[in-house]
Amino acid sequence: MAKSAAEIREAFEQLRGEVDASGGVRSIDMASLRNMVGAGRLADGPLEQIRLALESRGLKASGLSNWGEDYTLVYDTTSPIGRIIAAATASGPDSDKELLSAVTGFTGGADPRDEELNELRDMLDQVRAIVSVSQ
Repeated sequence: MAKSAAEIREAFEQLRGEVDASGGVRSIDMASLRNMVGAGRLADGPLEQIRLALESRGLKASGLSNWGEDYTLVYDTTSPIGRIIAAATASGPDSDKELLSAVTGFTGGADPRDEELNELRDMLDQVRAIVSVSQ
């Protein structure tokens, strides 16, 4: 099951292409990542090898598990969706601000709270129209 460096490099380049083709994120099972590095099991060494192979291609996993059946999101750290995933999984004092900034950037500068407020206003207008018709 051992793989050469060239085979590992080719497998992760292919994954990079799949992430790019799917808009910056791809869900993948841990068994597939394990097979890409030619490991027998998902111990600390293979997990570190996977992490480094992803990072060297500008990719990151939302989490790396020891279980082959588990899934992770592999994402481009520079893509809009990647910035949202990174911000949503961060845990720091400014994580909320980073997430809001990432989402605002993803929506083209529109504050997502504005969109929600507009939806609520539309619903209120509909309720008012129903109430006025029934009176």
